Amino acid sequence: MLGQPGAHTDSRRGISVLQGRLEEFRLPSILTLLELEHKSGVLHLGDLVSGGTGSAFVRQGRIVQASLEGRDAPANFEAVLAMVAWEHGVFEFHSGEVPHEDAVGTTTTHILLEAARRHDETTRIVRS
Repeated sequence: MLGQPGAHTDSRRGISVLQGRLEEFRLPSILTLLELEHKSGVLHLGDLVSGGTGSAFVRQGRIVQASLEGRDAPANFEAVLAMVAWEHGVFEFHSGEVPHEDAVGTTTTHILLEAARRHDETTRIVRS
């Protein structure tokens, strides 16, 4: 499944149409592509550093729900922000219908701008 090139997927989850390594294609680039192409489906991610995994449900290019594995893990907006920081990992996008309610409440572009702002803020603090 996740991280295995050429792996087949369960038909209930849709067809795996995009997969790779986050070192080659960072999450902001993947989300921008999905937004521009108005794609629907679920994006699974795995962080090779922490061992964490997460999922983002996308409808017509807009993230409507997101989650990280773990009992106290952030969800939705904050989960996407956490996954955007992952630099070493794998991703796999399964095309298909997404019945979930919109729990994120903002555009993908807004999420990515907030992620960039937080990254810049953190970098400034570390350099101080």
